[in-house]
Amino acid sequence: MRIINKSKLPNSKIREIVNFVKPSGIKNFDIIITNTSTGWHYGCARRNQVLIRLSDKEKFPFIHDCGKPYLPILLLTEDESLIQIFAHELRHVYQHQHGNKRLRNKIKIGKKVGKETDADVYAIRKVREWRRRQPQPIISLNSLNELMS
Repeated sequence: MRIINKSKLPNSKIREIVNFVKPSGIKNFDIIITNTSTGWHYGCARRNQVLIRLSDKEKFPFIHDCGKPYLPILLLTEDESLIQIFAHELRHVYQHQHGNKRLRNKIKIGKKVGKETDADVYAIRKVREWRRRQPQPIISLNSLNELMS
């Protein structure tokens, strides 16, 4: 694993997140992290390389919903947003290295599991696991009510 960090995010935070979300069984991959002027984080994976672009304009909490074939997820903090994007893109590296026949997530669209759906399911599971590890609630009910109204 090689990390090239051109962002404002500390290397220690990136390593913590990558070690937390990295699917078992992937190796020999690069992650390039840069900043972007858009209002959200985004990424892409090509074979064994992941590009993550980070924005400092995201506001939390928010519902990350890009429409089909992606699954919506409520992200409460910047850490959760980082967990989601890194997990999603690293799952694509797993898909590339192990092939579609090894997709483990059983959510289906029509008759097959799509790569994006599989990556989203994996990312959602990692965000939920991250939340359970936090020592206290990360959002107040008032903040959640404001988001939903």
